Amino acid sequence: QQQQQQQQQQQQQQQQQQQQQQQQPQLPPPPQQPPNPPPNPPGPFFAAQPAAAGGAQMPISPPSLSPYNGTVIQTYNKRGMDLYNDVKKALSTKFDGKDLTTLVNEISERASYTNCRQIFRVTVNGIQQDLLTSYGEIPLVDTQLKGRLRWQGNAVTWARQASYLIGLSLLESLAPSFKTRVIQRKSDYLLGPSLNEPDGPTVFKIICSLVLLAHRNTTQLLINRLRGLRPSNYANNVTQYNIQFIQLQDQIYALHWMMGVHMFTVTMKVL
Repeated sequence: QQQQQQQQQQQQQQQQQQQQQQQQPQLPPPPQQPPNPPPNPPGPFFAAQPAAAGGAQMPISPPSLSPYNGTVIQTYNKRGMDLYNDVKKALSTKFDGKDLTTLVNEISERASYTNCRQIFRVTVNGIQQDLLTSYGEIPLVDTQLKGRLRWQGNAVTWARQASYLIGLSLLESLAPSFKTRVIQRKSDYLLGPSLNEPDGPTVFKIICSLVLLAHRNTTQLLINRLRGLRPSNYANNVTQYNIQFIQLQDQIYALHWMMGVHMFTVTMKVL
């Protein structure tokens, strides 16, 4: 009887333990970690480049801030039209034929930002030059030749599209009186297939030619005046003579500085 009572007590204890376990909430099993977790992705300016000297990672260049990537602008959506119009819009300053430096700086910034600086590269005697920096040295005929090659065929390229838009921008940036003079030369810069598309670099070269020609004519007049200057013109007043001499010399220097000619050349011509 004692054994039976002990067995019954053990069974009751087991039943109570089972009931307590059933009443406790079941916890989910702990997550299993993968054997080889993936590495962290590289940052935006770094890539999986070969290790440099010393084991350091080679950073790549940050992405360009310009939205222009050297491909033809598609104008079937708003973003494309915005990019298209930004290239052809007028520059911030209306050019009246005087401050050529400002015009060169603005069109250089536009060309660099829109990724079309290459359209201003012209080959002269087998040597490639930049029209934006050598506009006084590159002949118009070489600029036109480069433009005609750009407009050959029917393929639509970014160089052709950019050339057209830069041409529109330049024409829109001219003051009315000076624009009339440029339009009189339209047969020289309309190089497209329908002869109605301005070639931007050629327009730029014609603008520079008109300005530099005026500067050369004015410079020659000033040089002639300087050559004919005599102290006797001022009653042998050396002070007044020196003042006039310096003023003429400064005017010649300013004009030749705009044309990229060193003052030494002017001085030698006068002497």
